[in-house]
Amino acid sequence: MEDTIARLGYVPNRAARTLASRRTDSIALVLREADATVLADPYLSAVIIATSQALVGTGVQLVLVNAQNDAEHQRVGEYVRSGHVDGVLLASMHADDPLPQLLVNARVPVVVGGRPERPIPGLVYVDSDNVGGAQLATDHLLSVGRTRIAHIAGPPT
Repeated sequence: MEDTIARLGYVPNRAARTLASRRTDSIALVLREADATVLADPYLSAVIIATSQALVGTGVQLVLVNAQNDAEHQRVGEYVRSGHVDGVLLASMHADDPLPQLLVNARVPVVVGGRPERPIPGLVYVDSDNVGGAQLATDHLLSVGRTRIAHIAGPPT
């Protein structure tokens, strides 16, 4: 059978497989930033690269989606709800972002990178322990004799 498949150059029809299995083997990484910000922001670039690398060898494709405003959020919500991807990773979410609630309501698997400003029941998120990390960094600096410690941060959003 394998010989016949190779000889005929058979390739399974991905659309038919998706219909039968109800899986796309794709996940969307959704960003909410201006295009120039996505490409210039070292954090977002690192998220894109790390997510892509984590999927190598899994058979899952990464779909990068940038939704810059509410109209685009509606489009992304419709795209996701219509079964184009199996789940969503949301990065750079803003407080007024309607997309997380829309996806939770649609029962689409979604994980947010960073703690939402207000809790959304059913929304899963991953975040770093910024307070604990700052405490560890400060303790280390004090333990090596530093006495003038400063904190420099980007915008709160």
